[in-house]
Amino acid sequence: MQSGKKGDNTMLHTHVEKAKLLRALRVLKGITDNNASKPILAHVLIEARPGKPVPESSGTLKLMATDYERTVSLVIDAEVTEPGVMVFRCASAIKVLSPWPSKTITITQNDQNWARLSAGDASARFPLLDVELYPRMSDEPPPSRFLIKPADMQRAIGLCLPCVQKNETRMNLTGVMLRLDQGVSVWTATDGHRLAKVRKPVELAMP
Repeated sequence: MQSGKKGDNTMLHTHVEKAKLLRALRVLKGITDNNASKPILAHVLIEARPGKPVPESSGTLKLMATDYERTVSLVIDAEVTEPGVMVFRCASAIKVLSPWPSKTITITQNDQNWARLSAGDASARFPLLDVELYPRMSDEPPPSRFLIKPADMQRAIGLCLPCVQKNETRMNLTGVMLRLDQGVSVWTATDGHRLAKVRKPVELAMP
């Protein structure tokens, strides 16, 4: 296996816990679109970033998936030897990695645009897509951030959904509007006839 040192053909080299990687991929699989007319949306983007020079913070993996309407990104701890970015098919990685018994997965990328995932005696190669073709979301921090319990968020959206417009001819009414009002999240939906508004206290987060 390549060591990931400067000067060889390795563009990305990282070690990550299998459980953390699979958990992230399974979350993102719900966002990926397997529509044959948009094959790139069945893929996830993975960016390996070096961290502080201490063992407990040696780097992170940022994983992202989008279907053009929703974008979800997750960050997990990893041991990053060589930083880099790659794009590969989400479902294929889950199918291959799930039965592997090892707890740690090694991910490498070479200059031929292939990724190699290995653990012990097991290994698999995946073709990669051109990173430049993958739709990217902005890394700019959002204007406001807050913390909310998942159950509260699920309930707020659930209470608004009956009033969401089902007819896509009025696209501006097919979603739920969210805004912050002095430490309270306000969720609003309407179909032009009915209106639902839910207020949930939240904890404001530092930018």
